[in-house]
Amino acid sequence: MKMKEDGKHWVCGEILAIDSYRDWYYISCKGCSRKVKSEGDSFRCGACNTTEVVLRYKVNVRVMDETGHASFVFWDKECTALVGKTANTLREEIEKKGAGLYYFPVEIDALVGIEGLFRVQTKSETISYRGVPTFSVIGMNCDPAVVGLYKSKNKGKAVEDEDDF
Repeated sequence: MKMKEDGKHWVCGEILAIDSYRDWYYISCKGCSRKVKSEGDSFRCGACNTTEVVLRYKVNVRVMDETGHASFVFWDKECTALVGKTANTLREEIEKKGAGLYYFPVEIDALVGIEGLFRVQTKSETISYRGVPTFSVIGMNCDPAVVGLYKSKNKGKAVEDEDDF
């Protein structure tokens, strides 16, 4: 994927793969969403000093557009919209089935093949994983009509964040 300038960009692409060897959630502060640290049998947020926690999605995927591929990180808001349930709910369902701690949910694997417009934040110091740039997804639109309109208008190229889609 080629984005020459720092900023927010819309990328039209397809999810090719899920990095299932990484965790699909993290334990976060219920108030501020930051990752919390364990303190024995409980957790504490260093920023809020609270012990109330919730699971949130953090899913690493490989996305391809017409110029190449990159790793995208889908956060809680985007994953909840795509999966249709919160990370807490999904984890509880997995536990009820008796699946182990390292079970990777089929609901997340089902994201492969989804085509959409993904709003990403680009920075010159973008982190690369195995030589592939990694971008955080900060918004998305997977409506086929909107994706089709974008493709016909922009010829599949990433565009600066000028409008919401």
